[in-house]
Amino acid sequence: DTDGRIAQMSSSGVHNVTLGYNNADLINSLTDGVYSAMTSGFGYDAADRVNSVTRSSDAQSFNWDSAGNRTSQSRQGTAYTFTPDTQSNRLASWS
Repeated sequence: DTDGRIAQMSSSGVHNVTLGYNNADLINSLTDGVYSAMTSGFGYDAADRVNSVTRSSDAQSFNWDSAGNRTSQSRQGTAYTFTPDTQSNRLASWS
């Protein structure tokens, strides 16, 4: 596009993807002209981390700690909790 961002990707009969951006230049929509079920919307928190992804048949939400580690995720009513190791920021456990 005029801001130098990728606006569209296509390959005949395989993909026809159009990207939309928010005011912070983060992708907030992905429209797939070939596989409409893959059309997605993206939300972000105040630190520009993805906190939601929605599709016509799917919705996910994410939470992050101050170090940028994912602490929880919910998808279609199933919740997951992630615990990072405080020394290394590596994943210590999930449930």
